[in-house]
Amino acid sequence: MTHRLPWRSLGIAAIFGLGITAGAAGADDREAIELTEEDRTHCLERMRTYLEVTNEILRATLESDMDAVRSHALAAVPRRYREDDLADAEVPARGTAADGRGQGEGRGGGAGEGGSGRPDRMEAATPEAYQGMMHHQHEAFQEIARDAREVADPAHTQHQLTEVQDTCVACHSAYRFE
Repeated sequence: MTHRLPWRSLGIAAIFGLGITAGAAGADDREAIELTEEDRTHCLERMRTYLEVTNEILRATLESDMDAVRSHALAAVPRRYREDDLADAEVPARGTAADGRGQGEGRGGGAGEGGSGRPDRMEAATPEAYQGMMHHQHEAFQEIARDAREVADPAHTQHQLTEVQDTCVACHSAYRFE
């Protein structure tokens, strides 16, 4: 069996390849976000969690296991950020500190992160557009979780995953941590 990439995909890959080559020779013009080492580590753990979760969701769609899709999608959203209809949904524990269970006082006025003050520090340290992307990711994973039950279509979920990944690409193209 022969696999062919669509011309559009080849064109996009070529453009990104040229951009990466050109970008490697020049300065990194992404906006720098200065964080404490602890907050930087937290953010990197969250990003790895998003990557792991999108891979787990993709694998579950290939097996048409929509219960697993729902569970994995919810694992990407800390409990304090979940909308009311998903706030009490159980999710499997993850191997990182960013396990989707949330900590602290919860949504709306609590300290979060066990009283560490991280949510307030992160809000003060990150641009509004960055925060918007993070909120978008939380909303997107919640939509995937809901649609896993309501729509129950693996192809639909795969399309939703491309939108999640588009946000990842946009964020990594715009920002860097220092």
